[in-house]
Amino acid sequence: MTDEFDEKYYQSGSERGTQYDDYILNAPKNRTYFEIAETINKIFKPARTLEIGCAIGVVVGHLETFDVEAYGSEISEWAVKNKVASNVIQSDGLRLPYEDNYFDVVYSIHALEHLRPESKDQVLNEISRVCRGFQWHLIPMLESGPYVGDRFGHLLNLRTDPTHNLLFEQKWWLEQFVKRDWVDTGVKLTVVHDNTHYELSDCQFLVAKQDLITPSLLRSAAMHNHKSAGALSLALNGRPGPGLDIHVSKLRGS
Repeated sequence: MTDEFDEKYYQSGSERGTQYDDYILNAPKNRTYFEIAETINKIFKPARTLEIGCAIGVVVGHLETFDVEAYGSEISEWAVKNKVASNVIQSDGLRLPYEDNYFDVVYSIHALEHLRPESKDQVLNEISRVCRGFQWHLIPMLESGPYVGDRFGHLLNLRTDPTHNLLFEQKWWLEQFVKRDWVDTGVKLTVVHDNTHYELSDCQFLVAKQDLITPSLLRSAAMHNHKSAGALSLALNGRPGPGLDIHVSKLRGS
């Protein structure tokens, strides 16, 4: 399976049906990856995190800058050889080399859809076993974000990448975690530097252990989303943020 995620998959994605191009150069400069790390640190305040399907470990590395003990698991031998963070290991996820409840947060960004149907249950069991707090997963999901309507057309488009094995609705994904004793928080965390059609912000879910769904968590998520909405509004309307308006008007000579 690792041969599917070789150098060409990341560096010349058009040959493999992916959007990746020169990943080693472009991923560390991607503002979205930094924002996701920033959000994890701000909302969950974790001591220890694990990313499933971390590629070369860009988000893992960003979390380290926040003094988080960050780890990453990745199936691609090529990606691990080119890792940019220290705690990135090669693993198919069937047996993660960590103790039970080792991580405060386990997360993934466009990774779980690549799981093979025959190994899906074991991998989900493992990531649930090693997590004691929150799981935040961003996944292309039918009937969410840009994948609403025209189910056949969306499936054709998504399967341009032949490693997209699990393409389902949010309800299906949540069912996989609820039966593993996770609770749906009902929370989504907005990504300001989102990709096309607000996909990351809408195609995601956050599950947690029951006792961690607190008013404090919900308040932090609401404040985060409110701030993000303001940033998106300013960007869409071409208006600078508070304070910058004075400087911009001076530069314009008005």
